[in-house]
Amino acid sequence: MLFQGTLRSTLIPTVMAAALLPSVAFAGPYEDGAKAFAKNDFKTAEKMWRPLAEQGDPKAEFNLGYLYASGSGVKQDMEEALTWWKKAADKNSAEAQLNIGNVYAAGQGGIGKDPAEASKWYLKAAQNGDAEAQTNLGDFYASGTGVARNPREAAKWYKSAMAKGYSQAFIGYGGLFERGDGVPKDVIKAHMYFNVAAATSSGKVADTASAERDRLTKTMKPDQVTKARAMARTCMSSNYAKCD
Repeated sequence: MLFQGTLRSTLIPTVMAAALLPSVAFAGPYEDGAKAFAKNDFKTAEKMWRPLAEQGDPKAEFNLGYLYASGSGVKQDMEEALTWWKKAADKNSAEAQLNIGNVYAAGQGGIGKDPAEASKWYLKAAQNGDAEAQTNLGDFYASGTGVARNPREAAKWYKSAMAKGYSQAFIGYGGLFERGDGVPKDVIKAHMYFNVAAATSSGKVADTASAERDRLTKTMKPDQVTKARAMARTCMSSNYAKCD
């Protein structure tokens, strides 16, 4: 995805560049644009993609939005980026819907923060099956950011993302169990979810999950920790089908 959220502890995602849309399997202007982009020849990428975007191609609309968001080959303009992403989003692009949500959630490029607007776009992307959007929406419901606080709704969206193996969702879901927030309080399950997140992620996400797990470990009995670790192994070995 183009943009990723920040650490889950902040709840509000930030815009940061990542990957372009998936590679294409056909020759033509789109592929030529993708090849140019890979070589950092952004002006050629823009030249190849703009006609396609103007013809309504959602992938080209998405990518043109990226060029404007990042100032690659064109003057940076987040309003223009949103214009193109909204065109792609109207064609059911979950990537575009997520990015729009991230822009409004973080307040980037002169666009003011608007958590309520962000939540609407996260919902669209979440309904389209995007795991990051599902996790972000879970965060919003857990904290009451942009929506009425509803930990049960948060749990629902976290579980949807967890079924796809999205590590950050396990941290949010574990927090609900540790607090007994919308789910029965269960420190063993909380430890399991923190542990799965730590084992299946890297970087700051892994650091956060490990810190949460280790902090909770200090409050638990040895047999509880042993059980939680066994449950985490079962969860991961089942490809996240047996994580309850």
